[in-house]
Amino acid sequence: MTYSIVRFYESGSKSTKVLKSGVSLKEAKAHCNDPETAWNTAVTRSAKAHTAMHGAWFDGWRKE
Repeated sequence: MTYSIVRFYESGSKSTKVLKSGVSLKEAKAHCNDPETAWNTAVTRSAKAHTAMHGAWFDGWRKE
């Protein structure tokens, strides 16, 4: 079974975005456990710019 890593947005006007597909559950969980994969824990300049542009967001996974 494979999974997709998906970026979800709080705003209903912004669609989800598949960041990567065909990954294992272990890989998906490792990605999503990184603090840089959510608006409220990310500290990099690019993540903060993304939040300023798109609002609240986080990365999650779903079965393919």
